Amino acid sequence: MAVTPTIGDRRPPNTRKESIAKLRLELRQLREKHTALEEENVLLKTENLHLTQAMLRLSEAGDRRDKRLQAQGERIKELEKIAHHDGLTGLLDRRGMEMELSKTLKTITRNKGKGVVVYLDLDKFKLVNDICDHETGDHVLASIGAILHKRLRPTDLIARIGGDEFLVFLQDVDLSVAKRIVGEIQVLVRGITVKHPSVSTLLKVASRDSVIDFSAGYCVVEKDCDSSFTMLMKEAEKDVPKFHARRHSETE
Repeated sequence: MAVTPTIGDRRPPNTRKESIAKLRLELRQLREKHTALEEENVLLKTENLHLTQAMLRLSEAGDRRDKRLQAQGERIKELEKIAHHDGLTGLLDRRGMEMELSKTLKTITRNKGKGVVVYLDLDKFKLVNDICDHETGDHVLASIGAILHKRLRPTDLIARIGGDEFLVFLQDVDLSVAKRIVGEIQVLVRGITVKHPSVSTLLKVASRDSVIDFSAGYCVVEKDCDSSFTMLMKEAEKDVPKFHARRHSETE
């Protein structure tokens, strides 16, 4: 008996149709999943863009905040400087000197340092205002402030603590060096000149050759000093009459 060759799929027609339908269903499902993934990808990209934009806005807001904080910090320093500095001379005022000297004293105690507080009292300064005028007096005070600022070091503290009183703290020096420095400052102060019609009258009434002069008192600060600002200032101030007496005896 002859054998008939098999051509094509032997599966029944219904089975073939079911397979094709199954493949089409699977393909449709895959396409739907692919479409969903594409839509999800678009959403993720959109959200990522929004997050990037939000982060950029946050960064910009942070930069603006940092700039505001920096400006406020600089303003605070400026106001503190104005609040604790003498407007005429630009030197520390009494409160500013007290704050700065208190901090310096702690450093000296910690590092076993030393220094000298110098109290400067202008001699007969009222005559400058009375015989000349207050503008001349202001010029003299500003000139003294400039001399102190130029002659002394950045590590030294300088203040105008009253109308005609100055206080200086010379760091890391002994009494002999402090007196030498003050002597140099005194020469410069005596050299202050002013142009005013009544200067000759001032010199005659004040009984001196210069427009202004000062007396000085000293208080030595040792490494174990536990005195307050007020105590140190008073000790230096009490030494001023000794300076007066000594200076008068030297000129007699």
